[in-house]
Amino acid sequence: MMEVNINGDLIDIKGDFINLRDIIEKLMEIANDNRRLITSISIDDEPFDQADETSLDLPYRGQNIYVITEETDKVLEKSVEEGIKHIRESLLAGVKEVAMEFREGSIPEASKQLSILVDSFYWLLDLVDFLAKHGIFNDTDIKLNDFQISDFVSFLKEMMDSQESRDFVLVSDLLEYEIYPLLEKWLELFGHVKEIV
Repeated sequence: MMEVNINGDLIDIKGDFINLRDIIEKLMEIANDNRRLITSISIDDEPFDQADETSLDLPYRGQNIYVITEETDKVLEKSVEEGIKHIRESLLAGVKEVAMEFREGSIPEASKQLSILVDSFYWLLDLVDFLAKHGIFNDTDIKLNDFQISDFVSFLKEMMDSQESRDFVLVSDLLEYEIYPLLEKWLELFGHVKEIV
């Protein structure tokens, strides 16, 4: 049996834990049973990144584990608000700006900004996946397939291939005429989801 601090309370957890992955899965199960999501984990006072696969496979050596959870509904609400803010304040303007920079021939600056946009696009896709896993799209009039995720991913791939082949006119066109309208749909979807969360 091991003790884990969850939101300031010591919890005894039973089980044979070989590695941190086993422990994290057990903690997620406990959180989910209480309609909560894990928002942060620290091991021996160091932040722990659950996405780091190599860290998850490290053996458990009796480290102190501190977990912060939050009500699932609050996390989902914050996530939707963050998505709206990100699309509205960063992505829509960023797409227009980068498309214009490519058209004006500012290739180095446009390429640098495109790299940042692409990271943001993948963050947005991860957010959509997170929301879908928690059933957010089950109650909306706009279905997830209308969200056109596969189109978005295809446009991203085509855009990156075009940049690699130095077809900056096509990159600009994809940003302005394909990706921008999809982002507007996503903003509409997030606005609709915000009403029901």
